[in-house]
Amino acid sequence: MAVNSEAKSSRIGLIIIMLLPIIMIGGATFVYYTGIGMPEGTTNNGQLIEPPRSIEDIKLQARDGSEYRYNDHIHKWSLIIPALEECNTACLQTLYFTRQVHVALGKEANGLRRFYLSTQQSLEPSFAEWLGQEHPQLEVFSTDKGSMDKLLGQLDGIDYQQGNAYFLVDPTGWVMMVYTDHQTGKQILKDLKFLLKQSGER
Repeated sequence: MAVNSEAKSSRIGLIIIMLLPIIMIGGATFVYYTGIGMPEGTTNNGQLIEPPRSIEDIKLQARDGSEYRYNDHIHKWSLIIPALEECNTACLQTLYFTRQVHVALGKEANGLRRFYLSTQQSLEPSFAEWLGQEHPQLEVFSTDKGSMDKLLGQLDGIDYQQGNAYFLVDPTGWVMMVYTDHQTGKQILKDLKFLLKQSGER
């Protein structure tokens, strides 16, 4: 009987350990959306997307042509940098800015990933080479225009096609916030550090 009780306790402990990251991520998202439990004087600097949109609702294609499912891979907070066809000047500036923000996270940088999402199934060779040199940690995916609109379009005051918008995705695949060039690096760092701390993603 004692052995069975110990085995049962071990199973319960294992389940709790497995659920803990999900609970922490959900808690961080809940706090950010509702403000309940948020330290006084702390507000989000990005524009909340309500309701949030699931990246799992669209098809993503990896650079090798294979289908990519967000939730089949490592769960981290992510920044989407979208581009309709080619990356325009504003898009290039967004790539640079988000790279600097990522670096500025310092030891917490491992809790965040960036990915470039384009409607081009294959990148122009010189641009692909440039991305590899200037943004070696950037992940690259593609999708169709309709899917891009479904995921990132129809937001008040935001047009992702201009190239100056980038989107925050939580570790479970929900696109929950959008930023533009109106936000400073300090502002987005404040948001990211709060979320990474609350969800234990470091």
